[in-house]
This record gives sequence, structure tokens and C-alpha cells, in this order.
Amino acid sequence: MEKRGKIVLCAALVFALIMAFYFGSAKKDEKKSEVAVEKLSFRNVPGITPGEINAIEDLQKKHSYFVYGINPTTEAFIGEDGGINGYAVMFCNWLSEMFGVQFKPTYYQWGDLLRGLEAGEIDFTGELMATTEAKPGYTMSSPTINRTLKYYRIHDSVPLEEIQRVRKLRFAFLTEAVVAADVDANSPYTFDTVLVDSHPEAYRLLKSGQVDAFFGLETAEGAFDQYGDVANEIFYPLIFRSSCLSTRNDGLRAIVNVLDKAMDERVLEYLTAMQKRGHQQYLENKLNSKLTEEERVFIKNNHIIPVAGDFSNYPVSFYDTREKKWNGIYFEALGEVEKLTGFKFQVANETDTPLLDLIDNIEKGQALILPELFTISEYEGRFLWSDIPVINDNFAFISRTDFRNIDANDVFHLKVGLRKHTIYSELFKTIFPAHRNITEYDTQEQTWAALKKREIDVIFASRRRLLIFTNYYEEAGFKLNFVLNHTFNSYFAYNKDAVILKTIVDKALNVIDLNNISLQWMHKTYDYRNKMAAAQRPWLIGASILFFLVLLLVTYLFLKSRSAGKELEKQVKQRTGDLAFETSKLQAVIASIPDMLFTKDTGFRYTQCNHAFEEFMGVHEKDILGKTDKDGAWLFPEHAEMISKVERTVIQENKVQ
Repeated sequence: MEKRGKIVLCAALVFALIMAFYFGSAKKDEKKSEVAVEKLSFRNVPGITPGEINAIEDLQKKHSYFVYGINPTTEAFIGEDGGINGYAVMFCNWLSEMFGVQFKPTYYQWGDLLRGLEAGEIDFTGELMATTEAKPGYTMSSPTINRTLKYYRIHDSVPLEEIQRVRKLRFAFLTEAVVAADVDANSPYTFDTVLVDSHPEAYRLLKSGQVDAFFGLETAEGAFDQYGDVANEIFYPLIFRSSCLSTRNDGLRAIVNVLDKAMDERVLEYLTAMQKRGHQQYLENKLNSKLTEEERVFIKNNHIIPVAGDFSNYPVSFYDTREKKWNGIYFEALGEVEKLTGFKFQVANETDTPLLDLIDNIEKGQALILPELFTISEYEGRFLWSDIPVINDNFAFISRTDFRNIDANDVFHLKVGLRKHTIYSELFKTIFPAHRNITEYDTQEQTWAALKKREIDVIFASRRRLLIFTNYYEEAGFKLNFVLNHTFNSYFAYNKDAVILKTIVDKALNVIDLNNISLQWMHKTYDYRNKMAAAQRPWLIGASILFFLVLLLVTYLFLKSRSAGKELEKQVKQRTGDLAFETSKLQAVIASIPDMLFTKDTGFRYTQCNHAFEEFMGVHEKDILGKTDKDGAWLFPEHAEMISKVERTVIQENKVQ
């Protein structure tokens, strides 16, 4: 049993060590994996055969480089150094490291790329997309990265829905591009297909109105940047197409086959991270190409930019008291601007500074950017506003959930809450100039408190004002009661002298996907119970391990105690048996003695006597047990007194007279 307990304890310790090793080395293993992938050699690819090694070594002898054909895209763009930059170059460098032969990225327009592959002028490309059926005559690897399908149109052109009412739409696609079938299967429109040989040709057709939209991958954005008037949108439903390494030259098959064997989960994660780095490079290059010399000098000389943070303007700007940090569309957008420019935006106010104080700080130049300031008459000439809208919203009346549904005519009879110095207050007074039951509040919190207490019937604000309570504070009991068709845009505001800073940030906002950031925040929900559970998970795991160890220790001690108890019980039984045996032996000896024999306790009461005593005294043992001589009738009183005196002497003096 003791051995079993030791085994259990050892198992617990081993388990604890395994868990500690797992949690402690996870990040190190991840870093080692990345290094291993970056320095991967074809010789170390799992499953490579001696024949494939020999084939690649032969290619190394025959070729000083391979031509890797690429289109001008977001993955292959001309950088400040005049050379090609982006993901395609990073991918070529990785292949060069792996196979010991340089992969040389070279520009081709789409049609020229296809013809160059057929003619053997181009060795490899990553522009062809993986399909369920391989392109005849080509050797194609498994997917390396994914790309999203988009459509491209001239900025501010007539919406497709309106064009369709007049005539059939015309959509352009690259020749032999597989996305044409994707759009045909998923588009809600009927259209005529126009095939083009290059992105410049697609632009000419868009500009002339001969086609209404060009459909291509997200990377095609880089091909249209030079024109400055092409807008793009993601095609829905979302369609992803996978890029792969392709060759038309059968003699280069070994390269593709070995890459295929290398494409495990680690390599795919590495290439995805590489793609993100390449896209960041593209965004930085795109912004830099738009900057003036004056703006570049400003960036160089102004690293720290003081900004204001509004603690209660969810989802644009707010201070997250649970996570102890600033958050919202404003701060996420500024974070993206920091990556592109090198600026460091620092909040120059406390986490509870009222909006009116923030406005004063902006005007005094203590901070240069404010998350949102409505363009009301009171502020004209005192501030600058961004040209790029942060978010578009509708004006709305917000009420408690149990309040009746209203329409415009009901508003005149309602108690309406407004926030001072806002576009809401200014617009409401313009729409309802005769309204006499208005209460204005200094802060948003005061306005909502009044609604909760039923001091007012509705708040006139916007749709997103409801979000801070339903999505962030997770409070129920409110609703958008009446939403106006009238919309408005939200803009960053600047100190009136921060002209250069404004133009730089505006250009950066044009480069980043600000619309996607805004949409994510408009639909984001907070469940802090889940967040807290996630934060507590490591502690729970540790506590579980500790509980498991304690449980094993208690089990071990219990088993050990139980074993000791059984051993003690066994010894007691043994000692009891021995004592009973010795007692029976003594009784047998006493019974066999012919002389009278008896025993008494210290109170002179009989505890035992033999048969000779019984016959002589004329009593039975059971009748005298526990009695003294004075209690019984078997002795004369004088004899009893004499015997008692002798017994007292024996007890007191410990001797026999």
C-alpha cells in the first residue's frame, strides 16, 4: 500500500512538470518554428526523395536564377528605391534560400505573363490561382496564400443598381482568370462579360464607360493606384482564391513538388505572416508617394503628437475602465496611422476630462486632435475638420423599451432630453423650433440617468448612442424608438493651426481601411464575463493542477493512514489475543491450586477466587465479586475486621506481617 501511494505522488509531480513545461515553452517553440521555416532548406523537407535532391542539385548547376513573373499589384510595387518591393519579393527571397537558386521577380502584364510562361521565358509565377482542376500543361503547388475577390469602379460613378434599371451591366475580367466563373455563379446581377489583357486596358474601359466594373483579386488595387480615381469594394458573398507556385516547364517540376511537401501548417502560417508584412510595406509606400516634401519634413521633426481622448464617446473614443486603456475607432485608426508615419500619439488629458475641457484644450493647442466635434455654427472658424468621415450615422430618438412606439407627430408632446453644445441639440431645435418641453444636460451620463429615472421620455441622439449602453455597459431596457432618414458624418477635429498634421493624417486615413474599422466597432459587443473567464483561465488551470496535486496528496495520506490503522488494529488484536491467552493460563493455574486463593483490588473488593476458596467459605465466585468482607455474610464481623486490618497494612506499608 505504501508503494502505491509513492507511485501516485510521483505521477502527480510528473503531471505538474509536464504542464509547466508546456506553458513555459510554447512561445519559445513558436519562435524556433519561425526561424526553422525562414532558414528551411530543400534537403530538410520531410518526405523528399534522393531523386528529388539530385534533380534540384542539377537545376542549381544549370540555372544561376529563375525568372519569377509577377503583375504590378499590392504584392509587387515599385518602392522608394526604384526596385520591386512587397510580398512577392519576400516570397522569392524565401524560395531562393530554400533551393539555393535566385528567384528573380520580374514585371509582366497579365497577357504577357501567360505568353511568357507558354514560351518558357518565365520559369515560375504566383499569379495563377489554384482550382479543382489543374491548368493543362502546368505543374502547380498546393495553395500558398489566400486573396479576396473585389470589384473596381471609377470613383463616384453611377451605382450598379441604377445602371441595371436602364441596361444590362458589363463586367470586365482578365483573360483566362477563374474569377469570372465565381462572379457569374454568385452575383445578383445579370451582365455581359468583357475580357481584357491587362489592368491598364481594364482602366481605359472603366474610364470610357465601356464597362461598369472590373472584377479581380484584392491585389489588383496596386495596379490602379497610379490613376487616383479608382475605388474598390469587397465582393459579397466573400470569395477567396488561393495563390500557388506554378510552372509551365516540366523540367522544373521538382521545385514545385518539393515545395508542396514543405507546405505544412508552420509554413502556411509563416507565409501568411509574410503576406501581412508585405501588405504593410505596400501601405507605407502608398502613403509616402502621396506626401509632399513639407509633410515629410513635418513627420521627421515631430515624433510625439498630443491628442485628446473623450472617455465616454463610444464607439468613437472611450476609456475602458475594465481594461484600463483608451479604445474605439479613433484610437484604432490612430494606431494604424502610427504604423504608416512613425508618429506617436499621446493622450494629453485625464481619463475623466469632460468634453468641454477637451474642446478648450484643442483650441489652446494643448492637444492637436479631438476624436469628434460636430460642425455647428458655434465652432466655425475655431477648428479644422478632417476630410475623411470616421463614421456615418442616423439621428434617432431613444427611449426605454417599455415606452410606446412614436412617430414624428408624437415628438411635440414628449419630454425630450438633449446634450448641450452638440449637433443633436442644434438640429432638434431647427426641426422642432416650437417644442417647449426640452431639458438639456452637460454630459451624456446625465442625459441617460434622466431617461432611466423617467424624468424624460426620449433622448434625441443617434443610433450609435444606444450602443454604449447595450454593447459596452451591457444594459438592457432601451431601444431605438424612431430613426430619422437624415444621416450625418463624424469627423476628427484639429487645432486650427495644425494644417500639415491634418493633411498627413487625412492621407493616411485614405490608405488604411477606416470603413472596416468603423463597421467592426459598430457591431462589436462586449461580454466581460467571457473576457474575465478568459483572463482567469491560466489561474483556473493552475488552481486545477494545485487541487489535483492536493487531492493526490490527501489520497496518499489517507491510504497511508488507512494502512497504519489496519496495522494498529492487527497489533491490538494480536496483543488482545496474547493477553487473553495469558489470562486463561493464569486462571487455569489459580483454579488448579489446592489452597485457598483470592484477589482483591485496592478497595478491598474481591476480583477473583479459586475453587478451594468457594468450598471452604461456602460461596460462589460470582456472589462475592465486587464485594468486601464486610458486605458479605461469609465471615464473622470480628474476623472480617481482623482481615481488613491486615489488608490495609499490606496496602499502606507494602509488606506482609
